[in-house]
Amino acid sequence: MPYYEVAIHGTVYRGLARPVPGQSPQADTRDLKYGLARSCAQGLQVAGRTLEPSPGAMPNTPRALVRELQEVTGLSIGDIVDKAYSILNYRRHHGARYPDSMEPRGYRFRELFLMSVDTDGNLKTFYETPAGVDPEKWTYFLRVLDRKECDSLRQYAVSGMIHREYGEPGTQAIREALRLRDGELRHFPPMSYVPFVELFPLEFPTLERTVGGQRR
Repeated sequence: MPYYEVAIHGTVYRGLARPVPGQSPQADTRDLKYGLARSCAQGLQVAGRTLEPSPGAMPNTPRALVRELQEVTGLSIGDIVDKAYSILNYRRHHGARYPDSMEPRGYRFRELFLMSVDTDGNLKTFYETPAGVDPEKWTYFLRVLDRKECDSLRQYAVSGMIHREYGEPGTQAIREALRLRDGELRHFPPMSYVPFVELFPLEFPTLERTVGGQRR
């Protein structure tokens, strides 16, 4: 699998690791040295060409991926958010198979990475903890959101319990994240006052993510 695989405007861009030229053909694959590379192709499963310069590192967050695509394509943040589709994420969710289209439903950056662009042209993504929201609670919300389609989460988002547990900043952030993922805030009857952890029991005893450069 590549580091990233993104389709935008009819071209597929990839971040790859390739064997460094000049190594012995008889070398064991475990002993080969690899270098990072970028490529582009005019189709999902067609031969592409290598792009220069080679990257010094590969993106490991949604924001870093947008910066990488800006550098490679020269496109604006808004264009990438609205027109780029993560083929790699599709393949991860479908047994490494390619989609039938370069624009698979649900894998546009805006929906998949919960991205938007503010009035000043700055990128915003809800895969970063919003201001005023508890990082651990937000991580747990994202894990539930990224599960299979879940009506209970949408019902929780319009219930009174959300204010009690997440406060006003968290309430607004959750509802906006759902609008981005679904295209709208779906209409569901609000559920009774059921705590989040009762609706969605913890899968792991602790949750950790990087916040401000530190594990929390």
